[in-house]
Amino acid sequence: MKRISRLMGGVLLALTVPLLVTCDLLSYSRPIPDAYYSQNLLSSAGFSVFTGAGPVPADPLVPDAASWDFAYRYTDWDGYGYLGLTDTGATAASFAAVPEGLAADAAVYRLEVVNLIFDGDFQIATGGTWVDEDNSSAVRDTFGTTPRMRLSAGSNTSVYYRPSLIGGFVPPANGAFRLSFAAESTNFDPIRIFGPGEISFDPGPFTSAIITPVTTAPYLELRFTPRENNINFTDLYVDDFTLSYNTGMRLRLLLSVADTDPPLIGGRYRFTVWVCEDPTAFPDRSPYNLDRLRITMLKTGQSYLEAGNDEYAFVAGSPSWKRLSVNLDAHALQFDPTDLPVIELSLDLSESRPGRILLASPELRFYD
Repeated sequence: MKRISRLMGGVLLALTVPLLVTCDLLSYSRPIPDAYYSQNLLSSAGFSVFTGAGPVPADPLVPDAASWDFAYRYTDWDGYGYLGLTDTGATAASFAAVPEGLAADAAVYRLEVVNLIFDGDFQIATGGTWVDEDNSSAVRDTFGTTPRMRLSAGSNTSVYYRPSLIGGFVPPANGAFRLSFAAESTNFDPIRIFGPGEISFDPGPFTSAIITPVTTAPYLELRFTPRENNINFTDLYVDDFTLSYNTGMRLRLLLSVADTDPPLIGGRYRFTVWVCEDPTAFPDRSPYNLDRLRITMLKTGQSYLEAGNDEYAFVAGSPSWKRLSVNLDAHALQFDPTDLPVIELSLDLSESRPGRILLASPELRFYD
């Protein structure tokens, strides 16, 4: 009987060992530590870590890393603050219902594209100087319930507008700016609108063009004139004149390997930001709601990656928190050993008109 018992024990051992080996082979563990998935790699680099309000950098070729900053500071910058980022002193729950994934007590920041034209919405007066030739006119009037300028011009005449710029701003030499305004007419008369460099505009709900103002007063002049000789136009309503800088208009965070905990490694990441309409802004007068915002991730000179983008677009209504998210899907982050930044997290405002929006809880996480 002892011999049979020893024999059965050997058989059971022989069957158990392969089973244990098989179970070990089938067990799965991520090759990347769990901390990369569970932790927000920006926990120590929220919007409170910000250097964009500083002076012209001592060395524009060496940008600040591990802090949120404005990209235009490292171009041929004149020192004027074309973007703003400020702490509201309030939390996410103070502005709108808090959706799942956003902490009610998350700090909220106001991002603003600065409007360089004063009273371009004509809420106070005429927003600058209007010059009308014989047989033309410019009158502050209303279109619906909104104050606007009503323009008319006879054959071979024009109306000129020299907008008031905000205090302390003088356009830099060769600076590129985005001019926007609304132009509507009930008569559908053919009209030409000329700006610096004789750029022609077609009237529409919002007209935009990149211009270069001159560096001496009056800095900017627009000319409204009939499109063809021997015709006129009447009752052209113009409103919402805005001017914003158009170079390096990004709120960005540059990260090197050691700037996160745990440190950055090659792989796929997801970048997210929460945005909300600012209740201190308006859709039809200054300060305006920001009309659009795009987030993305960009490579640096030390890395390679490809990312898509996610875009916010303003829709009038009650403020609500929205989550913008972008992934490294096509090509993961790759880099050789370096102490220099290897990734840029970017909030792109290059196509935005002046306006305000609220931001909260930037996050960067690894994902499969």
